Amino acid sequence: MSVANAGADPADGGVDPDPERLREDGDARLEFLVGRGFLAVTDEDELTPTESFEDVRAVYADSYTDVDDETFHDTVAEVFDIPRTEAPERVAQLGLSRWELATYLAVQSDLETDLPGDVVLELAAVMAAAGEASAVPPKLRTLPASFEDVLADERAAVVFVFARECDPCRSMKAELDDTLGRLPEAVTATGADGGDAPDLRRAFEVDVAPTTLVFVDGELAEKLEGYTTPEDIEETVRRALDA
Repeated sequence: MSVANAGADPADGGVDPDPERLREDGDARLEFLVGRGFLAVTDEDELTPTESFEDVRAVYADSYTDVDDETFHDTVAEVFDIPRTEAPERVAQLGLSRWELATYLAVQSDLETDLPGDVVLELAAVMAAAGEASAVPPKLRTLPASFEDVLADERAAVVFVFARECDPCRSMKAELDDTLGRLPEAVTATGADGGDAPDLRRAFEVDVAPTTLVFVDGELAEKLEGYTTPEDIEETVRRALDA
């Protein structure tokens, strides 16, 4: 189905809410999300989350993207009506990130119709992918959750902490080739999605996106908050290495 044809089902007088159809048919999910006003079709014939949906998602993202694992698992247990002890396993089975949980809650809260949880999860997966799936651009390796060991193994490292839907982050990512080209060969560059890295954010008090963290011998040497030019990043890194 062409994206341009995604829309309401005339036979339903609006949007088709049939759970079985939504469960089995990807095109039906797109039609439903467009008809409900969650997705819009751009002039380039692409699907993008609507501003109204992003406003709702932002509320949940603000609440959940920085929670610790205990709170995250408590929320998952409540949302999916499962015992708290099963929450870590369910998170692993679904590969559920905090961003995806925020998206699920946004979809669920704005549906205005009752649908089974597994169908809502399928709809949320579409919406999570329709936004920025990760704030880390493909050219950067994503710093793993066990970041301490990775940073300890490097003589010097720069970690770019980005956020989704962040204009200063987009500006820095547009200049990333220039920035990386200025870094000394001994420096390893990685990226972190602030929404998926609460432990990193807490460990180094990262409250602003973007933030650039400079490590030398596993220790934080410099922290640059907000948009930073390639020249300033280069200067900061070289100063940290010479210290």
